[in-house]
Amino acid sequence: MASSEFIRLEIPSSPKYISVVRNLIDSISTNHTFMTEEQKDDLKLAIGEACSNAVKFSRSPDSTITVTLEIQPKQVEIEVRNESTDFQPENLKIEPPSLEKINEGGWGLYLIKQVMDHLKICCNNGITTVRMAKKIT
Repeated sequence: MASSEFIRLEIPSSPKYISVVRNLIDSISTNHTFMTEEQKDDLKLAIGEACSNAVKFSRSPDSTITVTLEIQPKQVEIEVRNESTDFQPENLKIEPPSLEKINEGGWGLYLIKQVMDHLKICCNNGITTVRMAKKIT
């Protein structure tokens, strides 16, 4: 693959559509054999967690989530964007939640940070954007 390929997907803000986004990673890895199984699994985990957070913190159940992937020769960049409740990423500490609360969630951003090479979260005018990247060897 000599240049970047872009894929953009818009899904309803509902948990039942998160598997569609994860399956997109499976399709990409089938067409781009340079991706290892571990890298594919990391991408599926990260994109699923980002979409789950977008659903959970969505401003409205009628809103949508936009997922954009840029597949480059040595990297995959992912952007997950949604209308969200008031969110201030500058106050965010990404660390593992307490083990006493293991069944209550809260692991999403921590897991993304662990499996991706880059993670940036922005919120402007009620739109939250999660950008992440994974180097592919």
